[in-house]
Amino acid sequence: MLTSNPRYVTYLKLFFRKIRLKKIWDAENGDWEWLKEKPLPIKALNRNLWRLSVPTFTYHFMLGMSAIIATLGLLANSVAIIIGAMIVAPLMGPIVGMGYSIATGNRKLLRRSSFTLLKGVVLTIIVSWFVAMLIGLEAVNTEILARSNPTLIDFGIAMAAGAAGAFANTRRSIATAMPGVAIAVALVPPLSVVGIGLALGDFVLARGSLLLFITNLVCIIFFGGLVFIFQSYGALFKAKQGLIFSVVTLAVLAFPLSFSMRSLLTEKNLRFRVRDNYREN
Repeated sequence: MLTSNPRYVTYLKLFFRKIRLKKIWDAENGDWEWLKEKPLPIKALNRNLWRLSVPTFTYHFMLGMSAIIATLGLLANSVAIIIGAMIVAPLMGPIVGMGYSIATGNRKLLRRSSFTLLKGVVLTIIVSWFVAMLIGLEAVNTEILARSNPTLIDFGIAMAAGAAGAFANTRRSIATAMPGVAIAVALVPPLSVVGIGLALGDFVLARGSLLLFITNLVCIIFFGGLVFIFQSYGALFKAKQGLIFSVVTLAVLAFPLSFSMRSLLTEKNLRFRVRDNYREN
């Protein structure tokens, strides 16, 4: 008989178990469709990003204060102060706007957000340079050096932060995640290090931190644009030129980032070997 077959009995038990679990699920699940959150309408998202991409007095004031806080935090070698500067900074707005404008083919918004970003970058560097000159501190500490040698790790952080920033702008319920995205990607501190490097006359330091900012910038624009396209806010054929330019830029940036990553790994391995040898002796 079939019931005497152990394999048949096992399949039969699994079948009835699945039926029982499905009944429990249907009884306890309920109708949760009303909890599903839909993306913002394209008009609302477009209006929000336009608002964030306009160079208002609030934008310049908050960015200037953020540059002062970041510069003083870097000179004081204080992680807490630097994090505070990241939260205050409004730079994510125009950068996400650039990603959205590329995805939708909105050249007018692209020009506006690019101009706003450029003004913010220049303002941050000038304020940081002035604060560093005013303080007159010539020592370079670990927090400053940490932002002058970007690697592929920073590339990965900026990639995830760009996607998260774009997605957060399309959902009302997670709009509060934007400060966390700003902390993760760190836009103002690298620009502040550029100003500090110029004040010290250390152009190698300024060049390295500028490379970190450009890496963060391009990653946010590219992967943010992909998130917008994935959610049907834009289309690939509209974003083709912008995405191609971003890919080429990322490929160019990959060379110095890979070299820095290799140097970092070599340094870490050397430290571990020295530490192991010291413990053995």
